[in-house]
Amino acid sequence: MARTRSRPWLVAWSIGVVSLGFLALHSCSRSTQRAWSDGRIETEPDVRVELTRFAAVRAATIAVQSAFEVKSPDGRSFGRAGASDSVALSPASRGSAVQVGERICASATVEIVPESDGAIVVEGRNYRGVLVIRAKRDGTLELVNRLPMEDYIAGVVGCEMPLSWSEEALGAQAIAARTYALYEVTNTRRDGFDVFDTTASQVYRGMEADTEKARRVIAATRGMYMTYKGTILKAYFHSTCGGHTASGASVFGGTALEPLAGVPCGACTQSKYHRWQVEFEAAGVAEKLGAAGYPVSGEIARIEVLSPGPGGHGTEVRVVAAGGERVVPASKFRAALGTSELRSTAFTAVRAGTKFRIDGRGWGHGVGLCQWG
Repeated sequence: MARTRSRPWLVAWSIGVVSLGFLALHSCSRSTQRAWSDGRIETEPDVRVELTRFAAVRAATIAVQSAFEVKSPDGRSFGRAGASDSVALSPASRGSAVQVGERICASATVEIVPESDGAIVVEGRNYRGVLVIRAKRDGTLELVNRLPMEDYIAGVVGCEMPLSWSEEALGAQAIAARTYALYEVTNTRRDGFDVFDTTASQVYRGMEADTEKARRVIAATRGMYMTYKGTILKAYFHSTCGGHTASGASVFGGTALEPLAGVPCGACTQSKYHRWQVEFEAAGVAEKLGAAGYPVSGEIARIEVLSPGPGGHGTEVRVVAAGGERVVPASKFRAALGTSELRSTAFTAVRAGTKFRIDGRGWGHGVGLCQWG
């Protein structure tokens, strides 16, 4: 594809025929670099990150490391204050206002805007950008961190991949994370935010992993993201595929896309999670499923992964119990048992006494970039 004049921030990587699925910096992929040329995105966008631990709190206390202004989203100023180690936040007037310190701000949403790039500290964690505080009708507050895309990616990369890895690998991760975030910003219509700060989107812990090395990687890949047939790709990634990446359509539903179709991967054998084994008490499995809203009747005799793809990742799990059987979406089954213990949906389960022995492969959903691959 011909190269056109690059815009100041965004450079798209147009994905054509690829091996692993996507990622120009991955050894198994091929793509062509071009400048974004359709005019949809001109400048670096902001990302609104919901701070999940503060999605519905009765009150919160923050610190601001510089002078700051309290504003409404439409620009009204509620005043300025100096740096402070303790700023109390609470809802007021039944969710139609926010109290910041001693000041009641007549807006259901207010913003803490630091001067001189001062950090905002929430529960000991530093954040760049702006803190958005929303008073909800149920009498709780929601905290959202709004910041420029590149600052956000600098906080994500080291949370999703060890910063001890090579800058080439981290650069690939940065492009994948930026692409995923850009997709969410431009396509997802959540109420008041774009992404979560957990694995529900991408792990983000503010400035915790925002190191000099992370910044070098971000600078080297600044504005680079991926498209497929002119559309921003939802660039999934995971730790270890276990030998074959999974189809995005089979795991997440939606339209099947060639870059997310799933391909063999022989490089992730070095991961200690390429193959793994874990045991669960049968009674414990039943209890966890019930707590997740999938109760079973009687003792569980068999657990079977249904419709496994080439990598073994199933779409559903059949649980056969004394009182009947239940089919559970594979992702929900994994979440019920704990994603750090049941590391993927590519597994087989054998009853052994009072327990199930589970032999599995990979860690994560298996779609897109295999970080160990």
